[in-house]
Amino acid sequence: FFNVREMLRFQAGYFGRGPENDAWIDEVIECLGLADKAHTNMRRLSGGMKRRALIAQALAHKPPVIVLDEPTAGQDQRHYNEIMTFLDELANKGHSIVMITHDMQLMLEHSDRTVVVADGKIIADDTPQRLARSIKKCHLEIRVNEGKEKLPVLCKKLELKYTDNSPYYRIEIEEKFLPSFLTELNHQGISY
Repeated sequence: FFNVREMLRFQAGYFGRGPENDAWIDEVIECLGLADKAHTNMRRLSGGMKRRALIAQALAHKPPVIVLDEPTAGQDQRHYNEIMTFLDELANKGHSIVMITHDMQLMLEHSDRTVVVADGKIIADDTPQRLARSIKKCHLEIRVNEGKEKLPVLCKKLELKYTDNSPYYRIEIEEKFLPSFLTELNHQGISY
């Protein structure tokens, strides 16, 4: 029922923020590429715009700690860059940002610490660069939830060996290609 700007003002109000917060809301809207949709009803936004509006909602009250789940999912390259540039600026201003992501490139370029969790247990905790260097040749086993018809096409295009035990796939890949491959999965709309 609310447009983007109203929703952000309403969200900020939950944290005691009033009209004095409007300049911050304007900055968030601008930096996340939502300026031309600020007066659009939330229900009329595309999937990518809704994702950016949800990020804006998390930022509306200017929290010191920001937790985001897959912040760049469903974004084209331009909006991906806008989101990450803005989050980098916030981190440089002292905000702590926790991102849950499958995007290895995002992890390598935009984080200073990486924690890998599998089956509810921490299996690695290091800098992204050291973690990436520790991976040699690997076998990536993923369960594809959506876009499984695209995965064999992508593997053939990239000349990767894979085993199809649908919905599970085992992919043989060199360490140096893993971050870009995982990023490509996200860009192709293959969820796992």
